[in-house]
Amino acid sequence: MRRSYGTICNDECMLEEAVLRPLSGKVISVGLALFGLAILVAGIIQIGPVAMLPHAAIPALIGYLGWFLYWAPTVRVSPGEVVLDNPVREVRLEWAQIVRIDTKWALQVYTRDGRFTAWAAAAPGRYASMNQSRGELKHLPESAYAGGAIRPGDIPTSDSGAAATVIRRQWEALRDAGHLDNARPEFDAPNTRVHWVRLAVLVALVALVVISAL
Repeated sequence: MRRSYGTICNDECMLEEAVLRPLSGKVISVGLALFGLAILVAGIIQIGPVAMLPHAAIPALIGYLGWFLYWAPTVRVSPGEVVLDNPVREVRLEWAQIVRIDTKWALQVYTRDGRFTAWAAAAPGRYASMNQSRGELKHLPESAYAGGAIRPGDIPTSDSGAAATVIRRQWEALRDAGHLDNARPEFDAPNTRVHWVRLAVLVALVALVVISAL
């Protein structure tokens, strides 16, 4: 059974569960799904359902790509771990494995075994912080401040900044409470797995599209 630090923390740890998915990803995913549906309906109206059936893989692929790239990826935070669910691979990080959180290009969680990037938490443009008020940049976790300044990727209204803030607050709470001092992770390295089913569906749809074009 995976260790949950929520069983040994008091109220000071502020442990919570969160599923983070960027709003832009939701919009793009829904937009692509509607676009694919529009192609399907237009095809049925123009050439009929029977004639459209061999070409149905095209709108299906468009809708699936929206889900695969923009809806399925998430960052999940719980009392026991941080999960970076990317399109192709899922990475499970125990709190005791985390040594640093960065947001230069996207949310990146560092462990002794390497760096892991979250697809669902991209950093904003370099000028994004110009639109942030001073109040929005206060009261962030201490590890968000590099040399007293805030990177654009750490602003709390960005995808990377929102995810980093949630992770840092819980990680710092565990660290400051001393729960990470002698903590030993259940696994020596972060647990990863490839989304074979997602990839198989993608390959199958691409193959059907190619066949329908022959």
